[in-house]
This record gives sequence, structure tokens and C-alpha cells, in this order.
Amino acid sequence: MTRQLQSYETSNSKLYVLMFCLILFSYGLADGLIYINWLFGTFLILASVLIILKKKNISLAFVKVYMISVMWLIYCLSVSSFTSDLNNHLKYILITLFFALVSCILVYVLLTNSHRFFHILYYLNFTWLIINLLYYFFVYNKTSVETIYSGIFYNRNTFAILTTILAYLLLYASEKAQIKTKMQKYMYFGSFLLICLTLSIKGIIGFFLLFFGHYFLNKENVLRKLSVLLLIGFVFWGVLTTENPISERVERFTLAFIAPNELKASESAFNRMWLINESINLIKEHPLVGVGVNNSILFLVPPEKVLFEEGKGTYSHNNYTEMLLNGGVPAFLLYYIPILYMLVCLIIRKFPKGIKIHLILLILYKLFIDLAQVSYFDFGMVFIYIYILFSYISLSQGGKADIS
Repeated sequence: MTRQLQSYETSNSKLYVLMFCLILFSYGLADGLIYINWLFGTFLILASVLIILKKKNISLAFVKVYMISVMWLIYCLSVSSFTSDLNNHLKYILITLFFALVSCILVYVLLTNSHRFFHILYYLNFTWLIINLLYYFFVYNKTSVETIYSGIFYNRNTFAILTTILAYLLLYASEKAQIKTKMQKYMYFGSFLLICLTLSIKGIIGFFLLFFGHYFLNKENVLRKLSVLLLIGFVFWGVLTTENPISERVERFTLAFIAPNELKASESAFNRMWLINESINLIKEHPLVGVGVNNSILFLVPPEKVLFEEGKGTYSHNNYTEMLLNGGVPAFLLYYIPILYMLVCLIIRKFPKGIKIHLILLILYKLFIDLAQVSYFDFGMVFIYIYILFSYISLSQGGKADIS
């Protein structure tokens, strides 16, 4: 009987891994291929509905997490009459509702079994590394167009952030299930190598924050903690004091604050500062309802695009300002209050150390990413938002939340 159960769990794990691969690895593909993500996401939702109808039962935690994560969208929907482009507004509300529901189902699958959690993350990371290393050697290296590496994704930051998060979730899953393999160290190194190839500051800082933060805060030995701090300091000193693409990007973004006049209008740092300033002006004009979800693209047209008569605008490249533009102060509060509430509770309340540190680091990384990226409709960031909510609800109920 035991062997039959093990065989059943193994076959189920393989099915779960396939499901995660198809959904997580497809959301960052080029525009025409994003429909693959929607197709498999829809299939997952339909399969879940059939299971719920068969069991005639649904997890209370599942409903609670989903409702918390979409309250801001419900508010935006209620003020749709004030939006500039209603079709675009409704389109992005539906996409984000869809991403939140799919993420809830995936996280539910992860958190109902610690061994399954580990096996899914282990094979996800392994598959992700193999696919992107093969892509690097056999596709990227043979292209004549000079572009920064972004794996199989169209955006290097999206790729680097997902790689960072997958590797860190594997680290935590390994400790939770008390399973360690020799391959994991190579997988962590491979993940860091891929992140470095993207030159993504969000990915590199995230990797250091999550991995070294996790190690530093979980260790009791003071000497080991000091050695970790010294290592981090040495690495950052080496990166910032030598000529390399990363230090160059840091220098340009520093100029945006201390000497913006030295930047060219075509530079990323100049455009981001311009977008933030223009977003603040728009927010002052529409503080309670914003301009509509993803309607910022109608108002934020960078000077460079105006100069070359390109009328198409862009979003604010900052999730804090974008949420205020989406639905004003109410939408902003509905989105960020749950995150800040969890962060404060995790800091002041007594919870098991491992999960407490794990969730605090993920929240800090999420808040850091939001400074320079619009994350509310990025599937990877929606997934992490849902993961944090689910984990916190389970934790706040003594690890006995109704998720199984």
C-alpha cells in the first residue's frame, strides 16, 4: 500500500511540475506567445472548478486570499465611468483577475504538502536552468543582433526576477522538507550566473537580499554573520568601483537624483524620473479615482517619443505611482495595506523563525521591485503576492489554515 501511495504521489508531482512549467515559463514570452499562458491557465481553472464541484467543498483560505488580492480591482471596476479608455481599463482588470486566480490555484497546490513543495520547486529550477542554458549556447550566441541576454523571456528583468524567486523558494522548500541534494548548490550557482548575464540590477540585488539575508538572519553564530556582511560588502565594493555594465547603470541612476541635467533625454534614468514626476502631477489631478487601469499610457509620453513624433505612451515604471494612477488613493491602499500589515505583524509578533524570515525577505523584495517596475499585472509578481498572503494566513492560524 505504501508503495502504491508513493507511486501515486510521484506521478502527481510530475503532473504538477508540468503544469507549473507550462504556466510559469510562458507568461514572459513574446507578445504572440503569451496566449499559451492564458490557455493553460484557463485549463487549470476549469480543472479546479470540476474538482470543487466533485468534492462540494472549497478552501476558506483560498477564498480569503483571492478576495484580499483583488479588492483593489473591484474598486477600480466600481469607478470605471471615470476612466479615459474603458476597453483598456476592463481588459487589464480581467487579465489581473485571471492571473490572481491562477496564482491562487498554483500556490494552493504548493502549500498543501511540504515534500510536494520541494519536489515541484526542485524540478522547476532544474528545467528552467536547462532550457535557458541551452537557449544561451544554441540560440542567443548565434544571433547577430546585439541584445542583452534575457533567457527565453522578452524582458531581462522579468527573467532575472523569476530566476531569483524560483531559486529562493527552492532554498526554503528544501529546509522546510528537510531535504538537501548535492545538485542544489550547482543550481543556485547556475541561477546566479543567468541573473548576472542579464545585467539586471533588480535580479542581482534580489539574489543577494534573499540568499544572504536568509543565511545571515537564520544563523546564530556572530562570526559567521560578520563574515557574510564582509563578503556582501566586498562584492558590492568590487562591482561599484570597477568599470562594468552594472556600475555604469548605477552611476546613471545616481545622476538622476544628484545631477539630472547631465543625463540625455534618451537615457533610461532620465525617462524614469520624468515619468515619476509626470505621474505625480496626474495623481494630484485625480486623487480618488486615478485615470484608469493601464490608462497611464495615454498620458505619459516621454519627451524622446514626442521629439521623434511617436505618439504612443508608456506606464510609469513604478508600481506605487501606477497604483495611484489605476484607481487613486483607495486602490493604492487596498493593494498595499495587506502587504504592510503582514510585514508589521511578522516583525512584532512571535512566529517560527524560519518562515518569519522567509516572508519578511520576500515582502522587502516585492517592495523594492515596485520602486522601478509595474508589478500589479506581472504574473510572476502576482504569484509571489498570493504566495505571501497564503503563507501568512497559514502562519497566523498556527500553520493550520484550511488549505488542505
